Amino acid sequence: MLEKLFFITALLFNVETNEITPKYQQLVWFTSMEACQFYLTQNYKPLENGLKMYLESNDMTESIEGLFCVGLTKEQIKDMFGDLEEKESLRI
Repeated sequence: MLEKLFFITALLFNVETNEITPKYQQLVWFTSMEACQFYLTQNYKPLENGLKMYLESNDMTESIEGLFCVGLTKEQIKDMFGDLEEKESLRI
């Protein structure tokens, strides 16, 4: 049984509040940190550009501080996203 799933995570800086908050890519998750890091390394610029477009299209003023892989436990995932098995996604 897997203890964690790994998500691509952006840290967003809000200049108005001086807070940094994580934004998780919920549609793609990985079963190992290595697979997540490999995918992130190979796709960093397109992921960053896509997030910039998302922020701009939603009139969000946050700046991207970086993209990382973060491991979350089943309980953390349920608290943040609900039950992932009910949603369609790409698991790698």
